Amino acid sequence: MPTQSIINAASFEFKVGISRMKAYRAKAEALRIIKGTVAEKYAMLWDYCHELEDKNSGSTTKMHWVYGGQLLITVGIDPNNETCVLAYAMIKMETRESWTWFIDLLAKNVDIVNSYGWAFISDKKKGLPGGFEDIVPNVEIRFCVRPLWDNFNKAYKGGKALEDYVNSYYNKDSYMTLYNNLIMPINGSQLWEKTNQTTIKPPAYTRQPGRPRNVRIKGAEERIDKIGKKWLGRQGMQMRCSICGSTGHNKTTHHQNLPQKEKPLLRGKGRPRKIHNQDPAVAADEAKAASRVRRKLAYARAKAVAAANKAALNASQPNVAETVGIGLRASKRQRT
Repeated sequence: MPTQSIINAASFEFKVGISRMKAYRAKAEALRIIKGTVAEKYAMLWDYCHELEDKNSGSTTKMHWVYGGQLLITVGIDPNNETCVLAYAMIKMETRESWTWFIDLLAKNVDIVNSYGWAFISDKKKGLPGGFEDIVPNVEIRFCVRPLWDNFNKAYKGGKALEDYVNSYYNKDSYMTLYNNLIMPINGSQLWEKTNQTTIKPPAYTRQPGRPRNVRIKGAEERIDKIGKKWLGRQGMQMRCSICGSTGHNKTTHHQNLPQKEKPLLRGKGRPRKIHNQDPAVAADEAKAASRVRRKLAYARAKAVAAANKAALNASQPNVAETVGIGLRASKRQRT
């Protein structure tokens, strides 16, 4: 419910005017009563984990919340071509220092000595984080091609849908149908079994530098317009002017990119000022321009003086038509 709707409802039902901040605090309090606080949710983690292990064994999580934090996970592939978790760690912020600390512990845990015969792959857009060259310098480094696919989608939109050339086996509907029965429903929080473990408290809030985002950054495959077609933003596109066709600006800033015209030398009366070491042709053009401007100014000044004199003359002399009319009326009275 928007804040403005709360203000309108209070004014219509209770005849009371409230400020926007008061409506915002009332909405936040209502959400706290309905959803609970972050501390209450963290206190229920042990019970929730027990319920997940009971109903859905092998569940994973992705941490994104107001308190931030990152979950570093390293998985491996066993001889049965199945993934298994090798190590995981919860950190406040994903930095080079935290990754170096995590890689050092991972190398000691899996007994990486000479670092030959090992391969690491990351799904980060910028590749593997720093620290590998210091701790395990001889490992094989690989990267995920998903970020390349996103960049390729942004650069080359194309007019044909990729889904038309892919087998229906790889469609989302087929995928959801295949894995539909693997996620089992869990009970509500009131029916969870109490584990009586140590209460987990939320981590200290660390504010990131810069203005926080209101909307998360969506991938290229998530952006769908109202018609249902996929579209990409204008980020990274080269701007082109619709007036001149040049790149680097649009029609709004077209006038700012025009070459500046050289203004003629405007001076008052007198001969033009001589400039040493000046081209004679340029000096002659400037002299002609200055003379033309002086003639226009003199003509405008003379025209203004003539108009002022004419107005003064009309104001001082009576109207001839009125004088003739008065004389005719006087002569007519004398005859009668």
